[in-house]
Amino acid sequence: MPTLKITKGKLGAKTKKASDGDDSKNAANLKMQQRDIKGMEEMFWAVKYQIDQLDEFKKRLENPNIWDMIYESYDLYSNPRKRMQIELLREVIFELKRDYNKEFDGLERFKEDQIFLIKEKNELIKELLSNLKTEDELFEPDTHILENPDHIFNVKESDVTVEKYLTKEERAKLEEERRRQEERERAMQGDNVGQRGLKTMMGGTELNLKKESNLAQMELVREDWMNKPQEQMSDEEKFKLKEFLQKEKEFKDKQRKAWEQDLKKIKSEIVEIQLRFEERISTLFKKKLFFDVRIMEQELAIIRLTIMLHDAKETVIDEKKYSEEKVKLE
Repeated sequence: MPTLKITKGKLGAKTKKASDGDDSKNAANLKMQQRDIKGMEEMFWAVKYQIDQLDEFKKRLENPNIWDMIYESYDLYSNPRKRMQIELLREVIFELKRDYNKEFDGLERFKEDQIFLIKEKNELIKELLSNLKTEDELFEPDTHILENPDHIFNVKESDVTVEKYLTKEERAKLEEERRRQEERERAMQGDNVGQRGLKTMMGGTELNLKKESNLAQMELVREDWMNKPQEQMSDEEKFKLKEFLQKEKEFKDKQRKAWEQDLKKIKSEIVEIQLRFEERISTLFKKKLFFDVRIMEQELAIIRLTIMLHDAKETVIDEKKYSEEKVKLE
């Protein structure tokens, strides 16, 4: 197949025919240029690799990660690296324990929140039981004494057998606290807007009951003539009294059913809170098993490296001993 060769010369211009010496010289120059280009490419990628390594090293310094610093198994060919690996593995164990402690602290805060919710719901249950004039056993959440290690630093009043001396400032402070406590109790007994708002948010039981009772008071108003003996009443008054008593009975039955329904609802919410907490603690227990396994893995690796260092030391001692014996025998 014919080919068309385009040259830089003009059309029709005569070109000088290259000699054999020029061809060999051009080939040598081309080969040298290719070698220079290849060397420059190698130099470029070597510099780029060094820059990338420096950038990666800077990132590790800014955000250190212990896992990136651990040697691979095939890199542990010298005793200094083995000693460094032992210290790194100890740091890994510390990191694992710290991560688990964060999970545990989160669960502890979650438990405190759930205990607060249950206590608030128990207050609503007490009000409902008082309205129903019945008694029932309440679930009272409490913390174990071992959950608070700082309790050993707390001194109770019963621990002090002598009368405590109070300074003038301490007596004034106690008097001020007592006065504030009395004000809080009076506010709790009165119409506390904040408390009603909280209870409304927790279920709205108090607000619902007050609405129902207000409606009942508007509808069921016992007039004065209803208190007189029935012998003095007319037939129309007797009919109205009978109708009033029937409405009053229906309202009380309706109100009692509403209270019982609210009581059942709040108890079911407490059970849901318990189940939710048990699910969280079960998940944390599984995580604890996982963390225990990982910690044991690192501890076994530390033991293995320690044995290797000990064997290497014993080998050096034995080598020195046998060399000295060899010299004596010679």
